[in-house]
Amino acid sequence: MGKSEERNLSNNFMKRKVPTLDKEGLVVGEQEELVDLRTGAPLGASGTGNAPVKVTTPEQLNALPAGSVYVGPDGKQYQKG
Repeated sequence: MGKSEERNLSNNFMKRKVPTLDKEGLVVGEQEELVDLRTGAPLGASGTGNAPVKVTTPEQLNALPAGSVYVGPDGKQYQKG
């Protein structure tokens, strides 16, 4: 049983709710984000902004919130409906 098996990969991600702020920094709502439990970083987060997340399994795609931009296994960019 390797670390890359689908059932193991699905245990490496979690959804969490984070506050949405307005320009003054006041909380105006909340949104869900997907977190990689191996690194603790939100998926798509990078040092230079939010890059699309690379999706390689159906579980990763299912875990993304609607409207998320992602890169499919074919290297093309998509937006989840």
